[in-house]
Amino acid sequence: MAGGVGSSHRDSVAWQKGMLLARAVYRATQDFPVNERFGLTNQLRRAAVSIPSNIAEGKGRLNTGELIQFLGIARGSILELQTQLELASLLGFGDAQRISEAQHLASEVSKIVTASLLTLRAKTAGKKSSDEPCWPSLLLYSSTPLSSPATLGAWTPFHLSPKSSLRC
Repeated sequence: MAGGVGSSHRDSVAWQKGMLLARAVYRATQDFPVNERFGLTNQLRRAAVSIPSNIAEGKGRLNTGELIQFLGIARGSILELQTQLELASLLGFGDAQRISEAQHLASEVSKIVTASLLTLRAKTAGKKSSDEPCWPSLLLYSSTPLSSPATLGAWTPFHLSPKSSLRC
């Protein structure tokens, strides 16, 4: 069952795109000034790694409340990363195209994680208490893994509107 308790965090589109984002950030920071190795370079890389790591940890907790908590942490790391990428761009660090690609991926991951959080929070708001996992298959999961930037075009963004009625 896609997205169920037995499925791997590796099936998650948010995690897959988070991994692509981390790789893009590592590539974008390769050409940063040497004196930034322990500064902005390190901060960018740590924030980027934190995103798929927190998605995986939330999935591993096996209950909706903790998944929401770790998706929230991942979202915070995305915003931190976006801020740092913007600063790197303003300072003229690295290759502008690689920075731009990382910014685009960060925006995509942000939309997926935010929509997932909204969906999970709406679902749990109707329940008083539940330790059952809830994995929105439309938002977090894909039947085909995203293993390279070439497969990014195969994913279609999902837009959540107030009238959306998603069920887990």
